[in-house]
Amino acid sequence: MRLTREMKAYIVLLHLLSQKWMNLGDMIKLFGWKHYQRGDAQETVGHVNNKIKGLSEEWGEDIPHINAFAFKNNGDCTAYICENIFETQEWPTPQQIAKYAYRIVSYDKWDKVVEVFREAAFRD
Repeated sequence: MRLTREMKAYIVLLHLLSQKWMNLGDMIKLFGWKHYQRGDAQETVGHVNNKIKGLSEEWGEDIPHINAFAFKNNGDCTAYICENIFETQEWPTPQQIAKYAYRIVSYDKWDKVVEVFREAAFRD
């Protein structure tokens, strides 16, 4: 079975919400790959981010970017996350990470976000 981009985004969102973090390499297991597919992994995580950005604009609220906790295999943030979420060129400080994690945990409309992702995943 070939997974669509929307289904992959839904699976990644559910995984991040349930586990609170992931390594990009976790996608090997999530998608049943034989080996890591970097471009596909980055596209999927980027799609989650772009969809959340779109919902933030559409709903007029600041939805935290759950993909801030999708790490490279060595446990580091990607350069994109450092620059665009934590606004730094370096690994974020423990305080920055804790503050952002609190935003994710305390966001009370994840069910609505999941429903949008689910509808898109099953529409394809």
